[in-house]
Amino acid sequence: MLTENQKQAILVLRENGKTYDAIAELIGASPNTVRSFWRRNSAVHSRHQEPQPGHCKNCGSPLGGRHSTGHKIFCSDKCRYDWWNRYRRSQPYRLVCKQCGKSFISFGNQKKAFCGRECYNLSRRPKGVP
Repeated sequence: MLTENQKQAILVLRENGKTYDAIAELIGASPNTVRSFWRRNSAVHSRHQEPQPGHCKNCGSPLGGRHSTGHKIFCSDKCRYDWWNRYRRSQPYRLVCKQCGKSFISFGNQKKAFCGRECYNLSRRPKGVP
């Protein structure tokens, strides 16, 4: 069990960019305990707050540099997968396909117009052309 002082130390040190291993060594706990506490209690994981710029959207660790296609939002593929698996079903939208009229569910994107690639391609063809 972590003491209140250890918990406060984890929050402060992690926000200052310290790694789980460094914090664990400083407070005398295991890195997995520090990681678990941070993930359960950090403000980064609140759905109502955005992560700080330059920090991983999943774990809150500082990001290094820029990605070739723009700015990075995850520190690793593992964090990207973890975040996606945790939040992908948090915002399901029931929509109607503009091409076939079928109802479908879109996760996280309420502006989606087609149920799939086939309907999208059919909508691009001029009327009367097979």
